[in-house]
Amino acid sequence: MRLLAVIILLMCAGGLWAGPAAMEQRYDTEDYAICEYILQADVSGRTDATGALQGLIDRAAEAGGGVIWCPEGTYRFDGSLRLRKGVTLRGDWQSPRETGGKAVGTVFAVYGGRGSEEGPAFITMEKVTGLVNLNIWYPEQDPESISPYPWTVSTTDNSSCGYTVRNVNFVNSYKALSNGADDHMCYNVAFYSGLFGCPLKQGIYLHYVLDITRLEHIFFGPDYWIHSGLPGAPVSDRQQEALREYMYAEAEAVVAGRFDWMPMYDAVIEGYGVGLRFINNEFGCPNGNLYGVVVREGRVGLLAEDVALYGWCITGCEFTSLDRPGAAGVRVTSAKGPLMFYGCRLGRTETEEGSGAALSFMGCELTGDVLSAGGDCAVIGGVQIPGTRVHFSEKGSNIAALTGLVYDGSARPGNGAFVPPEFFPPAPKPFFRPRSRQVFSVRDFGAKGDEKTDDTRAFMEALKAAGKAGGTAYVPAGRYVVTAPLTVPSGAELRGVSEGPAHTMVPCSCIIVRTGLGSEKGAFVRLSADSSLRGVSFWYPQARYDRVTPFPWTVRALGKNCQVRDVSLGNSWQGLDFASAGDTSGHVIAGVMGCCRRRGIFVDHAPKGGYVANCQLVVHYWDRNDSGLLSEGPALTGRTPDVNNAMRRESESYVFGDCDGEEILSTFSYSSQKGLTLKKNFRGTLVNHGSDGTVFGINLEDRARAVLVNTLAAPVPSMHLYGNAEYKPLDPDNPLYVNKDSRSITLAESFAGDAVFVNTSLWGYGDTILAEGEGGLSLMLLNTILPKGTVRGPNTRIIGAYSRCGTLWDLAREQGGEAFFGSFGILTGKRLGEAARRAEVSVTSQVSDGQGAKQLTDGLAASIFASQPEDGTRISLTFPVEEQVQYVVLINTGPDGHVFNTRDLDLWGSDAAGNRVLLDQVRGNDRCVLIIPVGKTLKGLEIEVITPGLADKYTRIGELCVLTLQR
Repeated sequence: MRLLAVIILLMCAGGLWAGPAAMEQRYDTEDYAICEYILQADVSGRTDATGALQGLIDRAAEAGGGVIWCPEGTYRFDGSLRLRKGVTLRGDWQSPRETGGKAVGTVFAVYGGRGSEEGPAFITMEKVTGLVNLNIWYPEQDPESISPYPWTVSTTDNSSCGYTVRNVNFVNSYKALSNGADDHMCYNVAFYSGLFGCPLKQGIYLHYVLDITRLEHIFFGPDYWIHSGLPGAPVSDRQQEALREYMYAEAEAVVAGRFDWMPMYDAVIEGYGVGLRFINNEFGCPNGNLYGVVVREGRVGLLAEDVALYGWCITGCEFTSLDRPGAAGVRVTSAKGPLMFYGCRLGRTETEEGSGAALSFMGCELTGDVLSAGGDCAVIGGVQIPGTRVHFSEKGSNIAALTGLVYDGSARPGNGAFVPPEFFPPAPKPFFRPRSRQVFSVRDFGAKGDEKTDDTRAFMEALKAAGKAGGTAYVPAGRYVVTAPLTVPSGAELRGVSEGPAHTMVPCSCIIVRTGLGSEKGAFVRLSADSSLRGVSFWYPQARYDRVTPFPWTVRALGKNCQVRDVSLGNSWQGLDFASAGDTSGHVIAGVMGCCRRRGIFVDHAPKGGYVANCQLVVHYWDRNDSGLLSEGPALTGRTPDVNNAMRRESESYVFGDCDGEEILSTFSYSSQKGLTLKKNFRGTLVNHGSDGTVFGINLEDRARAVLVNTLAAPVPSMHLYGNAEYKPLDPDNPLYVNKDSRSITLAESFAGDAVFVNTSLWGYGDTILAEGEGGLSLMLLNTILPKGTVRGPNTRIIGAYSRCGTLWDLAREQGGEAFFGSFGILTGKRLGEAARRAEVSVTSQVSDGQGAKQLTDGLAASIFASQPEDGTRISLTFPVEEQVQYVVLINTGPDGHVFNTRDLDLWGSDAAGNRVLLDQVRGNDRCVLIIPVGKTLKGLEIEVITPGLADKYTRIGELCVLTLQR
């Protein structure tokens, strides 16, 4: 009777706890749906299912998280849902691209909210939640009289949150997906993939995003409602015409405000008033990467109302429009940074007068006029369609280069035909599917998951059973202490509840590792060939940031065809070892997130290549963990700078060795010593990689050969940058804290391979590049606001470089005619000497240790001179002998908004007799690299700082260079 009562209670609540099992699916997806909860509600769409599903969500959340299966059918919702922490809704589904647009499987029919944009979203997502394989439909929407509704999906819980929306068809949402649109908060670490539908007013709105949210496989357009097969779809010609005209006039597909490193990959957007809109809000404006984004048949493809200083890398995209008055492929109204188009198809392109836009086009097909009303523009190797033109305002655009084009009816000299390098975007790889659908829960073998009981034996027994059956060892939500290494057998998988990238904020299926402290040898989880690890989090309570606490690798591949997906490495010492086995070909590493103190993801010995995508190694998985996971070291609260410096001392995020045909997509590193290293005989393509806050961003060694597309790197040394005393190491007695030089790209002396960088943006605090070795380096479309680059290798070419803040390049060898072709804001130091290091330097200001006069001329732009706060500082240089000074170059410290750059100064010179002359008066400087032409023979120089900067009264200067004629 008691069992019957429990069953009745569960049924009345509208759901059933079924225990983890592989669900019966009508539509074959790439993986098995393993769920613990089943929604039981009316599937005819006549009865409200809001209470039933919310009750099941609450029950799953109380258990620490889980996956709720929503079988095929139509579910009516008169109210709204709150998707609580750790819970995923998953349905039966098939992609509209495979059904001709028809919406099949699980359909959520939304009736609430009609008539007003105000009110709660239909689904509000809390931290670390997911929506997977669903159709969402508004039955009462009328294509001839569009009615407003609140957002369909909205996020909540500020900061690093971890949302997954994957394979969701927003059939006819008014506003589909909000990432901070209403509350203007910061929501990070989201994964939006496989989004379809016909959002009528706005598709995706991203208000404020830092590190980082990914958008991929986005398909929006009227046809997804027209061909949905659902009642009320606009099937008549009159309905379709009304819908298309409404969307042309009113609809926006993607709107992005402040967004750091925005990667958008593979999208087709048709029929929208605005395809992509970049805006400036109270937090700033966006920068990032677009790859394979197609926007067509609308009014404006790309509307840039503002662009961050760091710019946009836009590769392999299309922005065209219908041929109507006022339509354009690209329209720029304001831009702090450049838009760089490589291999794109572009319609009419316009920049408004006073926009400050900098546009670069390389290997593009220009199907419409290019109208530049001021700003900078470079067209390199463009393909012009007959009848179009490239026109520049008489008020003056800086025309860097025009090749193979017609300019105002006259032929322009070219630089030869430009042939883009061949590269192809990585294609998604299928999920691992065990040989059978059998599921073996570790709970059934005695695991408690209470963060106290040793659950090692239960895990081993579940894995053993899964190995025999070729099934899944399943880890329900909980915190499981494991004290010995585990092995996943061939044909089996170890899987937790996370259906998207996991996060320590809500650890869900969390394995507490209590083994291996003190040794780097071995691995905790060993993946046999043809096996998989998915949807779990790892946590080391004995790991500390204030001392060295080595552990073995968290995961090691023992052979070919191993997969790791949607795994959180909360505070591993060493993350994924795909480098030790004799052959790791066929590997798939996707959705791996976390903080790895010493080594992150290492891949080697893959002669047939593999696939690495959407991985993020960021210190905040450790220091922003708010889930109460046990830690035996000092508290992390308020210690973020200490943790960052510990990471920057020694951690290496991604290292790839002998891999042939490796495909790498959207990898990201923050706060490590080395973000990405390619070495040995690496062969592969990397798309949308970012190294942020790393000491050394991109590193190439040996005979590596790679094409890097849409690469971002922002180096930061292991120290604080602002203020006076803070510039020193936080704890000089602790060997973990050391000052280092920092750099975006490094080609080692051993480099003898070939690297092609297509669309690259560099900023931060350090140098642009150090290129050594005999290997080849091609930089095609480069935006840098870093102060200095050094090229010592003989086989380097740079085409289409841009620097809003100015960059000094030291070319140690003759680089040939193509170096810096089509470039702006570049000063080359070829055939020039640097006399500042020979000078005696003195300053009038009081300074702290490590920030004095010697930092001005030590060759390291990352080491600064910083005065005490005062109105002015005088800096004097005296040369041993008179010098033929050509330029004085002041390298400032803060390109971000320029508020820390020296604003006003006077430059004085003196001859051997002591006669002083005013060389220049600089007022209102906003450049990171301030270049002052001199052209005089001098014995001394003096800089008198009038206004240190806008932020405060500290004078901060990274480096002072005096360029002279070589003797």
